[in-house]
Amino acid sequence: MKSEKSGLVTLLLLLFVEFLGAHKFYVGKFGTVIVFILTAGGLGI
Repeated sequence: MKSEKSGLVTLLLLLFVEFLGAHKFYVGKFGTVIVFILTAGGLGI
């Protein structure tokens, strides 16, 4: 099953606002985004 999300948009989000987890939010991984933000990208664990 191919995603309807743009790979270019995902890449740009990853490069420019990666610290917020915006790329994961864009592709629909909401639970991962919450954990990502609460743990400062895994550094807070």
